[in-house]
Amino acid sequence: MAEQINQIEDDNVDYSTVFLSAKYDVIFKIIFGDEKNKPLLIELLKSVLDLPFDEYEEIEIIDPHVKREYPGDKLSILDVKAKTKAGTIVHIEIQIRLPEDDEMGKRIVPSSSRSS
Repeated sequence: MAEQINQIEDDNVDYSTVFLSAKYDVIFKIIFGDEKNKPLLIELLKSVLDLPFDEYEEIEIIDPHVKREYPGDKLSILDVKAKTKAGTIVHIEIQIRLPEDDEMGKRIVPSSSRSS
């Protein structure tokens, strides 16, 4: 173990400059799902949603769990879930690639109309 630690120290890598991409959902959640980064979340939402400007004034980051509607439903945890000033629930997910069977295309419209 001590040899591994010494090897890491001897690599001469400046880990303070390592870039972590927001394309990974864990990094996306850290960036956009944290209260202290709420201004970043608001700018993201403004760039992709067509909501009245005042809706962004009171964005609230809420519990990302999607409540089950039926006993057989699986548990879903979103990357970020937010509520606007008027109470509109916004589900935010990062998707790197589309599924081959176009399953995403079938879910986009229904998902945009549901709230939980």
